[in-house]
Amino acid sequence: MKVKKLHKDAVLPDRAHDNDAGYDLVSVNDGEIKVVQTNKNIWRMLYIEYKTGLAIEPPDGYHIEIVARSSVSKTDLILANCTAIGDQGYRGEYRLRFKVPAISYLDMWAENEEIAVKSFESKINISGIIKYKKGDKIAQMLIRKTEVMSIKEVDELSDTIRGEGGFGSTDVQEQLNAVANDPDLILGGGHQFDYK
Repeated sequence: MKVKKLHKDAVLPDRAHDNDAGYDLVSVNDGEIKVVQTNKNIWRMLYIEYKTGLAIEPPDGYHIEIVARSSVSKTDLILANCTAIGDQGYRGEYRLRFKVPAISYLDMWAENEEIAVKSFESKINISGIIKYKKGDKIAQMLIRKTEVMSIKEVDELSDTIRGEGGFGSTDVQEQLNAVANDPDLILGGGHQFDYK
């Protein structure tokens, strides 16, 4: 797989062990705070953006998935889009954006964007927010085969036992099955089920 370095400190993706699935990605910066103006002189932090300094060309028929490392649990960060998709045709730098839940919804007054960024940087430092820094492994890259199918519009879909049952529906069905098999669960057993 072809990888181009866009920064002098960029580190090629690598696996810690031969049988690891993920290739570690390393940050070339300490993270850049991005803010948005929600009202006049009121700013909110959107995310911290880390750069890998890498452009990657997956082989034909493959794409890249970027997911959080387990080490993210030692920080106060959450990978903003959970799983990032790198299409085969993308040739730009791979950058990762992380939310900081502790202060993501905190509004700050500032005269302009530059002052707002500095204010949030200060807040992060004062609050002891744990984040990644330059040289840290910030995510892992998975190489996936791309499956492509044609999409066909239909009037009806085939029937299944589950049908349109969605959120938590299989748990409810298990409860109903238990009651059907043992009525005492309701009549005498004192068990309560939530059928909502």
